[in-house]
Amino acid sequence: MNECTGSNSCNANAMCTNNVGSYTCDCNPGYSGDGFTCDGKSLFPFPSFLIFSLMKQESEFLKTKNLIQTRMNVKQTMEDVMLKQHVRTLSEALLVLVILAILEMVLLVMVGILHNLLFTIFFFP
Repeated sequence: MNECTGSNSCNANAMCTNNVGSYTCDCNPGYSGDGFTCDGKSLFPFPSFLIFSLMKQESEFLKTKNLIQTRMNVKQTMEDVMLKQHVRTLSEALLVLVILAILEMVLLVMVGILHNLLFTIFFFP
């Protein structure tokens, strides 16, 4: 949601910058104050609409830059989650292989014991 559209508390001589969940106000060049109150006259010989237009373009550029950075962060987070899921899956598969190897050894020991027992029963009565 863009908090700068519609009503905001920025001074008429201030530029509104939209942030996630809020907005900030900064006095236009040549004016001083906190953005909600701006005093002074523009010292620039340029028409104020030109200055405002340039500031708005800079603001849009910064919004776009922030959006791109946010999307890159989300993409990295998704890649991190996927990597963790792959590591977890590989760990689970390795655990299953270890358990199967242990069961195979137990089975081989049991077969050896059974073999010796049968050998003893049939050949040494």
